[in-house]
Amino acid sequence: MSIEINTVIRNVRDGRTDDFGYIVDAYQKLIYHIVCRMIDHPQDREDVFQDIFFKAYKNLAKFRFESKFSTWIGRIAYNTCINYLRKHKVPLLADTTSAYEGEADDIFSETDTGSVVDQEFQSELLKKEIAKLPPQYKLLITLYHLHSMKYSEISKITNLPSGTVKNYLFRARQMLKAQITAQYRQEDLDVSHQ
Repeated sequence: MSIEINTVIRNVRDGRTDDFGYIVDAYQKLIYHIVCRMIDHPQDREDVFQDIFFKAYKNLAKFRFESKFSTWIGRIAYNTCINYLRKHKVPLLADTTSAYEGEADDIFSETDTGSVVDQEFQSELLKKEIAKLPPQYKLLITLYHLHSMKYSEISKITNLPSGTVKNYLFRARQMLKAQITAQYRQEDLDVSHQ
């Protein structure tokens, strides 16, 4: 973006409403990732996406320039998605306390996977398995690993304490690791029975 975001925000507040398009362009990828990780139904995603930007526009005067704008608009996106999930009675988390105990191996940084799979396959497998996670876990993995946000930024967006963010990321990684391990075991069983 060639124009500084704070300048754009001030322009929109001063009545140059067409400048809001710059905000949409600059933050649509972040918002899209939040919505897609939390809302499973593709037909509802577009409505939620538009609702988020409508709320951001309507509440732009409340932005105080005390935090990053990405954190502020990310929080609007998160809260809008949470409201949608609660309205549709979708569980935000899964009970992972017993099923995924152990050390939190960061599967995103493991590089020694042998010659069994290539990077493209790994990437597709991760996307597929991340999509199976509960909405809260999908979002945290996306914000931390894809958007390289710090625990403190994620904490501000989700209104979860940093320790809880760390704990949920640990659980999400363990769940993801277990899913991938189970998938490989099932494929090995399928091959051996042919």
